[in-house]
Amino acid sequence: MAWVAEENFNSYGDGDLHGENGGSGWATAWSGSTNFDVQGTTVYEGAKAVENTTNAGVTISRNLSSTVTAGTWYMAVRSGSNDTGFAYWQFKDTTTASIFAIGLDSNGQITYSREGLGRTNIQAYSANQWYVIKLTYSAAGETMDVDIHDGTSWSGDYNLVPYTLGDDHILTAILGHTAQAFNSYHDIITATDPTVVVSAGPRNLNLLGVGK
Repeated sequence: MAWVAEENFNSYGDGDLHGENGGSGWATAWSGSTNFDVQGTTVYEGAKAVENTTNAGVTISRNLSSTVTAGTWYMAVRSGSNDTGFAYWQFKDTTTASIFAIGLDSNGQITYSREGLGRTNIQAYSANQWYVIKLTYSAAGETMDVDIHDGTSWSGDYNLVPYTLGDDHILTAILGHTAQAFNSYHDIITATDPTVVVSAGPRNLNLLGVGK
Protein backbone atom coordinates (compact mmCIF):
# COMPACT_ATOMS: atom_id res chain seq x y z
CA MET A 1 0.00 0.00 0.00
CA ALA A 2 0.93 3.65 -0.37
CA TRP A 3 1.72 5.96 2.53
CA VAL A 4 -1.51 7.39 4.00
CA ALA A 5 -0.62 8.25 7.60
CA GLU A 6 -0.87 11.87 8.76
CA GLU A 7 0.58 13.52 11.86
CA ASN A 8 1.16 17.22 12.60
CA PHE A 9 1.14 17.19 16.44
CA ASN A 10 -1.18 20.22 16.47
CA SER A 11 -3.97 18.56 18.47
CA TYR A 12 -1.73 17.76 21.46
CA GLY A 13 -1.14 19.79 24.59
CA ASP A 14 2.39 20.85 25.49
CA GLY A 15 4.48 18.15 27.16
CA ASP A 16 5.32 14.49 26.71
CA LEU A 17 4.60 13.00 23.25
CA HIS A 18 4.63 9.45 24.66
CA GLY A 19 1.08 8.10 24.70
CA GLU A 20 -0.40 10.65 22.29
CA ASN A 21 -2.62 9.14 19.61
CA GLY A 22 -3.82 11.80 17.15
CA GLY A 23 -3.55 12.04 13.40
CA SER A 24 -4.79 9.32 11.06
CA GLY A 25 -3.52 6.13 9.45
CA TRP A 26 -1.85 4.81 12.62
CA ALA A 27 -2.39 1.55 14.52
CA THR A 28 -0.73 2.61 17.78
CA ALA A 29 0.01 5.67 19.88
CA TRP A 30 3.47 7.22 20.11
CA SER A 31 5.56 5.07 22.43
CA GLY A 32 9.12 5.34 23.69
CA SER A 33 11.32 7.95 25.32
CA THR A 34 9.64 10.62 27.44
CA ASN A 35 12.24 13.15 26.27
CA PHE A 36 10.24 14.09 23.15
CA ASP A 37 8.05 17.04 24.10
CA VAL A 38 5.26 18.76 22.19
CA GLN A 39 5.76 22.54 22.17
CA GLY A 40 4.49 25.57 20.25
CA THR A 41 7.55 27.83 20.09
CA THR A 42 9.61 26.28 17.29
CA VAL A 43 7.29 24.84 14.65
CA TYR A 44 7.29 24.16 10.92
CA GLU A 45 3.56 24.43 10.34
CA GLY A 46 0.50 24.93 12.47
CA ALA A 47 0.65 25.29 16.24
CA LYS A 48 2.88 22.47 17.49
CA ALA A 49 6.02 20.43 16.81
CA VAL A 50 8.20 18.05 18.83
CA GLU A 51 11.42 19.08 20.58
CA ASN A 52 14.13 17.04 22.29
CA THR A 53 16.90 18.66 24.34
CA THR A 54 18.26 15.66 26.25
CA ASN A 55 21.90 14.52 26.13
CA ALA A 56 20.90 10.91 25.43
CA GLY A 57 20.36 8.61 22.48
CA VAL A 58 16.59 8.13 22.47
CA THR A 59 13.72 7.28 20.11
CA ILE A 60 9.95 7.27 20.03
CA SER A 61 7.93 5.25 17.51
CA ARG A 62 4.50 4.56 16.12
CA ASN A 63 3.13 1.74 13.96
CA LEU A 64 1.18 2.35 10.77
CA SER A 65 -2.32 0.96 10.33
CA SER A 66 -1.17 -0.75 7.11
CA THR A 67 2.31 -1.49 5.81
CA VAL A 68 3.78 0.66 3.06
CA THR A 69 5.32 -0.97 0.00
CA ALA A 70 5.45 2.08 -2.27
CA GLY A 71 4.56 5.75 -2.37
CA THR A 72 5.65 9.27 -1.49
CA TRP A 73 5.59 11.10 1.83
CA TYR A 74 7.11 14.21 3.44
CA MET A 75 8.65 14.95 6.86
CA ALA A 76 9.94 18.10 8.53
CA VAL A 77 13.07 18.13 10.70
CA ARG A 78 15.34 20.76 12.23
CA SER A 79 18.51 20.80 14.36
CA GLY A 80 19.86 23.45 16.70
CA SER A 81 23.41 22.60 15.58
CA ASN A 82 25.11 21.44 12.38
CA ASP A 83 28.14 19.97 14.15
CA THR A 84 26.55 18.09 17.06
CA GLY A 85 24.08 15.22 17.16
CA PHE A 86 21.80 13.52 14.64
CA ALA A 87 18.12 14.49 14.38
CA TYR A 88 16.48 11.85 12.23
CA TRP A 89 13.46 9.91 11.00
CA GLN A 90 13.79 6.13 10.77
CA PHE A 91 11.55 3.47 9.23
CA LYS A 92 11.47 -0.23 10.09
CA ASP A 93 9.74 -3.20 8.49
CA THR A 94 7.68 -5.93 10.13
CA THR A 95 10.84 -7.87 10.99
CA THR A 96 12.06 -4.77 12.93
CA ALA A 97 14.91 -4.32 10.46
CA SER A 98 15.75 -0.69 9.70
CA ILE A 99 14.91 -0.10 6.05
CA PHE A 100 16.46 3.36 6.25
CA ALA A 101 17.08 6.42 8.41
CA ILE A 102 17.50 9.99 7.21
CA GLY A 103 18.17 13.27 9.00
CA LEU A 104 20.45 16.15 9.97
CA ASP A 105 23.81 14.77 11.03
CA SER A 106 26.73 16.03 13.15
CA ASN A 107 28.97 16.45 10.09
CA GLY A 108 26.81 19.28 8.70
CA GLN A 109 25.22 16.96 6.14
CA ILE A 110 21.76 15.51 5.64
CA THR A 111 22.63 11.83 5.69
CA TYR A 112 20.93 8.56 4.75
CA SER A 113 21.67 5.13 6.17
CA ARG A 114 20.27 1.62 5.96
CA GLU A 115 20.62 -1.60 7.95
CA GLY A 116 24.20 -2.84 8.13
CA LEU A 117 25.76 0.11 6.29
CA GLY A 118 27.19 3.48 7.29
CA ARG A 119 25.71 6.88 6.52
CA THR A 120 25.79 8.49 3.08
CA ASN A 121 26.06 12.27 2.74
CA ILE A 122 23.24 13.84 0.71
CA GLN A 123 23.73 17.59 1.04
CA ALA A 124 24.80 20.27 3.54
CA TYR A 125 22.31 21.91 5.91
CA SER A 126 22.22 24.94 8.21
CA ALA A 127 21.43 24.90 11.92
CA ASN A 128 18.13 26.35 13.15
CA GLN A 129 16.41 25.93 9.80
CA TRP A 130 13.55 23.62 8.90
CA TYR A 131 14.03 21.08 6.12
CA VAL A 132 11.29 19.04 4.45
CA ILE A 133 12.45 15.64 3.25
CA LYS A 134 10.44 14.04 0.46
CA LEU A 135 10.76 10.26 0.14
CA THR A 136 9.58 8.19 -2.80
CA TYR A 137 9.85 4.51 -1.96
CA SER A 138 9.35 1.29 -3.90
CA ALA A 139 9.82 -2.09 -2.24
CA ALA A 140 9.32 -3.93 -5.53
CA GLY A 141 11.81 -1.73 -7.36
CA GLU A 142 14.16 -1.62 -4.35
CA THR A 143 14.53 2.14 -4.78
CA MET A 144 14.39 5.25 -2.62
CA ASP A 145 14.40 8.74 -4.14
CA VAL A 146 15.06 11.71 -1.85
CA ASP A 147 14.36 15.41 -2.39
CA ILE A 148 15.07 18.21 0.10
CA HIS A 149 13.24 21.52 0.57
CA ASP A 150 15.18 24.19 2.50
CA GLY A 151 12.31 26.64 2.93
CA THR A 152 12.95 28.24 -0.45
CA SER A 153 13.30 25.55 -3.09
CA TRP A 154 13.65 21.84 -3.76
CA SER A 155 16.95 20.16 -4.50
CA GLY A 156 18.07 16.62 -4.91
CA ASP A 157 16.31 13.75 -6.65
CA TYR A 158 18.93 11.61 -4.95
CA ASN A 159 18.60 7.93 -5.88
CA LEU A 160 19.42 5.65 -2.94
CA VAL A 161 19.02 1.97 -2.15
CA PRO A 162 16.84 0.89 0.83
CA TYR A 163 17.48 -2.20 2.93
CA THR A 164 16.15 -5.21 1.01
CA LEU A 165 16.92 -8.22 3.20
CA GLY A 166 13.85 -7.86 5.43
CA ASP A 167 10.31 -7.96 4.08
CA ASP A 168 10.57 -4.36 2.76
CA HIS A 169 7.09 -3.51 4.12
CA ILE A 170 7.35 -0.32 6.19
CA LEU A 171 5.45 -0.70 9.47
CA THR A 172 7.07 1.65 12.00
CA ALA A 173 7.99 5.35 11.92
CA ILE A 174 10.56 6.55 14.46
CA LEU A 175 11.74 9.96 15.69
CA GLY A 176 15.39 9.83 16.75
CA HIS A 177 17.84 11.98 18.72
CA THR A 178 21.44 10.86 19.34
CA ALA A 179 23.36 11.06 22.63
CA GLN A 180 24.76 14.56 22.35
CA ALA A 181 23.78 17.95 23.79
CA PHE A 182 21.73 19.67 21.08
CA ASN A 183 18.12 20.55 20.31
CA SER A 184 16.30 18.43 17.73
CA TYR A 185 12.87 19.14 16.24
CA HIS A 186 10.38 17.05 14.27
CA ASP A 187 7.15 18.21 12.69
CA ILE A 188 4.59 17.07 10.13
CA ILE A 189 4.69 13.71 8.36
CA THR A 190 2.22 13.55 5.49
CA ALA A 191 1.46 12.22 2.02
CA THR A 192 0.67 15.78 0.83
CA ASP A 193 3.39 18.29 -0.02
CA PRO A 194 3.42 20.72 2.97
CA THR A 195 5.64 23.28 1.26
CA VAL A 196 2.77 24.57 -0.90
CA VAL A 197 1.58 26.64 2.08
CA VAL A 198 4.43 29.03 1.29
CA SER A 199 1.92 30.96 -0.81
CA ALA A 200 -0.77 30.89 1.88
CA GLY A 201 0.32 33.93 3.88
CA PRO A 202 1.32 34.00 7.57
CA ARG A 203 2.83 30.52 7.62
CA ASN A 204 5.70 31.77 5.46
CA LEU A 205 7.58 32.78 8.60
CA ASN A 206 7.49 29.23 9.97
CA LEU A 207 8.58 27.70 6.68
CA LEU A 208 11.56 30.01 6.35
CA GLY A 209 12.56 29.71 9.98
CA VAL A 210 12.14 33.45 10.55
CA GLY A 211 11.62 34.41 14.17
CA LYS A 212 11.65 30.83 15.36
